[in-house]
Order: sequence, then structure tokens, then C-alpha cells
Amino acid sequence: MRLAVGLFFACALIVAVSPAPAHSASTGSLSVHKSADPKGINSNVGAVFVVRQLLGLPLASPEELGQMVQDNPALLTSKPGMELGPEIVATTDETGTAKFTGLSEGVYQVTERPQRTDNSYEDVAGPFLVPVKNDVQAEISAKAQPVIADKSVDARSVEVGAVLDYRIRTSLPPCDAQGKLHQFVVLDELDPRLAFRRLKSITVSNLNGSQTLEDGRDFRTILDGNSVEIVMEQSGLDILAKARLGNPETRVEIHLEAEVRSSEAVGDVITNIARFSPDGYCLPNLSPSVSTLAYSDANGRQVTERVVLAAAEQCRGDQPATIQSTPAKVVVVGKNHPIDDNDDDRDGKTQPGSETHGHPDSPSSGVVDDAGNDSKGNGVGEQAKRIAGKIADNLASTGASVIGIVLAAITALVLGFILVRRRDEDDDDDEGDGRV
Repeated sequence: MRLAVGLFFACALIVAVSPAPAHSASTGSLSVHKSADPKGINSNVGAVFVVRQLLGLPLASPEELGQMVQDNPALLTSKPGMELGPEIVATTDETGTAKFTGLSEGVYQVTERPQRTDNSYEDVAGPFLVPVKNDVQAEISAKAQPVIADKSVDARSVEVGAVLDYRIRTSLPPCDAQGKLHQFVVLDELDPRLAFRRLKSITVSNLNGSQTLEDGRDFRTILDGNSVEIVMEQSGLDILAKARLGNPETRVEIHLEAEVRSSEAVGDVITNIARFSPDGYCLPNLSPSVSTLAYSDANGRQVTERVVLAAAEQCRGDQPATIQSTPAKVVVVGKNHPIDDNDDDRDGKTQPGSETHGHPDSPSSGVVDDAGNDSKGNGVGEQAKRIAGKIADNLASTGASVIGIVLAAITALVLGFILVRRRDEDDDDDEGDGRV
């Protein structure tokens, strides 16, 4: 009877670790779609996509991958913290589809390769992760990576004469095909009830760290009335490009001060926005332009007249308009009114990718049986299955592993007899202890 039990477990384990020949040579495929317009009416032909397998990442669902990226933004960078497979390149066809075939099962990082080489606008998709399974055709639509601008202030209410800390944070577009950036202009037109005091700092940050830029070398500041314009010089653009290359989470932060100067502003809500022009975007005019118009009047006399044109954006062709930041609002209060600090902006800098997300508690290591008991798998069969499972997990299910599987089965057979014999000895001991 014991021999039969041992043989039963051994046979069961041989079946459990036998390879599945259909999967040994199976591969998956991936189709990446890209549209030339937000509504998806026209196809984007000629876009170049690159996929690389994340060799240290187990296969996971899209939802799980999304959580992984939130917890670890480095997974979307050129240095994800694990080995990357070779680059596989495909170009979108007339249907706007880039097709990848013969992919090993796993998780792949997908990026679009920029093609522009100058200060022009290019709609480049943001990087993303996608799971690829054997014998499955995965399809996904690549989305544009928006450039964002945000403006915040360190208080929600403030007295006249107080100094406000404003911070303007922007992302950066992908570098061009040569790894360069060509334009970075920010225009902050302060409310008339505010007086610009100084530009405190400009820093660029990514997951690798941060760097402070130097005024006069990396950027220049242009003041005109109550407006301040920040323009990156070539050295500053080089610093930004180096930080941005392979790091989509890169952010630039501009820190400036302004003073509330009008006593008539008490009770008012002061709202400010900034305008941002990265590569390929329209440039904002800092001031209204003044032109001289010469013409002849009804009597034939030459007349000259000054014409003031409202400030407008300098656009060419189909350039996108400047990016407007989110508004920063503050209420001006009297001397006896309590001041409401903006705690969200008090700490200043927020490192990209520093947000943390909690994980649910890990499940019990046991198996819940039909009766609701938390079984730890202490039975002979469970022990044998676990041991054999560990052995089998280390063997590839290919023809080359047949010898290893046979050895694993033999090992499982021996273990089955040992465990059965140990169980019987324990039973004998228990019977002996129970005798009078």
C-alpha cells in the first residue's frame, strides 16, 4: 500500500513537470497604432517605435504594470534598474501601425524615436510598458506625451506688503534626433497689484538628481514693467537636454518672489498664470509692439501716426500656441485677518517620481481549503509537490531539459518514499506513546 502511494505521487509529479511542447517555440506579437490627430481620423505614417524587453520584470497585467510605473518611474527611463533586451525597431505603415513579431513572452518598454533635427514641433508618444504573451497578438495605441506647466504660490491669503514665493514647474519635450533642445522661454506677466522682486533660482531635476542653473550664463532674464521673461541660453539648453535624454520625468522649476503693493487690493483674489514655449511652440511677445504709420491726408500732406498693437504670440505656420500654466490664486486680507499658508507648496521642490503608493498586505502563504482552514501544506503529498515544483521551476520546458525533468522525477520518487517512511515512523511512535 505504501509503495502504491509513493508511486502515485511520483507519477503525479512526472506529469506535473513534463514540458508543454507547444509553448517551447511560441512567441508573441505587438502592434502599436499611432494617429496623426487627436480624434484618430488620420494615420501617422513613418513614426519609428522601439521595443526592449525588461528582462528582470515578470509578466503582469496592464493594471499591475501601471501601478509598478507609479511606484517606480525609472521603469520608463533608459536606465530602468534592470537588464534590457536588444532594441527592436519598426515603422508605422499606411495604417499608422508598427508591427513587432517573434517577441519572447515578457514585459516590453515601448518608446517612439524623435525624427526632428531643428526647433520644430513634433508629436512624440510617451513611453509605456506593455505585456506580451505567447501566441497572443497585443494591440495598443500610442498617446502623445503632453508638455505641462504649473504655477503655485506659498500662501492662500496674504497681507499688503507681504512677499510671495511663486514656483513655475514645467516638463520638457523629448530631445530631437540628435539629442538636443532648441528653445525654452517662460513669460510670467504678474498682476498689477504685485511687484516683481527677484528670481531666486532655476533648477532642473530628474530621478538621477538636480542641478541649479546660473543666471547670465545658462539663462537670461528680461524685465519689462511688471513682466519677467526667462530665456534659456545655449549652455542652459544643453543642460536641459542632457537631463531630459532618456528621462521623461524631467522637470524644470523656476522660483521667484513678488510683493503685494496695493492697499486697494484688500479683499481681492490675485490670479496669475505663466506662459511656456518649449521647442516648436509659439513665442510670446513680452510687450505691445509700437509701429509708425505714414500716409497722406486729404490735402496731400504727409502724416505720421504711432500705432500700438496689443501683445500677441509670434507664430509661424501651424505652430501650437504657448502653454498656459495652471493659475496660482491668493486672497489679499487685512492686517487682523489670519494668514492661510499653502502647505502643499511650503516644502518647495518635489522630486520627479517621488510619489509613493501603498501596497495591499501580502496574502497568506497557506492555501485555504474547502472547509475554510488555512492549510500550510504540511501533508506528505504537499511537501513532495512543493519540492518537485521548485526543481521544475528551474528547468526550461524545452527538448534540452528532458534529462533534467527525468532526474527531477526520480528525485521526487525518492523523496516520496522518504516522506512516506518518515510519516509511518511518526505514526509508529505515536502508537507506542499511547500504549499503557
